[in-house]
Amino acid sequence: MHNKFYHLELSHYSHNNKFIIFIGDSYTWGQGLYLPKWFEERPETFHHFYETTKGYDAHLSWVQQEPFFTIEDNKFKNSLSFTNLVAEKLDRTCYKSKHNGGSNSNNLFYLSKFNSHNFPHKDVIIIFQFTSVGREDLELTDEEASKLVNNSITIDDVFRDKFHSLFNRIDNKLKDFEIELGWKYYYMDWLGDFYDFNSDKFIKFGEGGEKCIDALTKDYHIKIDYRDRTFYDYHLNSEGNILVADSIIKHIEKDLENS
Repeated sequence: MHNKFYHLELSHYSHNNKFIIFIGDSYTWGQGLYLPKWFEERPETFHHFYETTKGYDAHLSWVQQEPFFTIEDNKFKNSLSFTNLVAEKLDRTCYKSKHNGGSNSNNLFYLSKFNSHNFPHKDVIIIFQFTSVGREDLELTDEEASKLVNNSITIDDVFRDKFHSLFNRIDNKLKDFEIELGWKYYYMDWLGDFYDFNSDKFIKFGEGGEKCIDALTKDYHIKIDYRDRTFYDYHLNSEGNILVADSIIKHIEKDLENS
């Protein structure tokens, strides 16, 4: 891929010149999917976690995991990630975020790199996963501060307007791709902050139609019991990734049937 897309990696290849691009955060990247494999094949990693954490239960952050993460782990977690499961089912070449984490504003910047010259393909689907707004620079303007002081608006009003403005910038860019390039796009939401701005574009998860990924983490998080301690990573386990993949596929297939 063109070097403008240094932030993406090829995670699955198909010969049919159809593409799917996933842009998001650590859920799209696939954090933690390799942990059960470490437990089975590299128990020394959990010995290290055991020796360096306190208390019975411990959440394993990426900072703790990163020193042990290898190229082979990257290939393995991609094979279990909903990104590759969807790409394999739809027989599409898949590009996804190369690095763990991300913010909505940074991901919008990455979207701006695409055009018909550096990515001259017609059959392209983009899945944009919204992440936490806590990662955005959302400073109050003088006008907003004045309205707050005068009680003419609430802080909830201010932040909802900022979230909506951010959503519109992302949505307008993706609409441009749809109109100018014929690409399709869909959304996923981690925490549910953006879903209501255009619910038809958002993928819903499972039989209950959950509107955000966070609702799945209660039942589908990663959990490893080691000695007398339990280690957690509150990202989706392999079963949760299958559920998300199935939901994405159903949403895309239904949309394509109706278009």
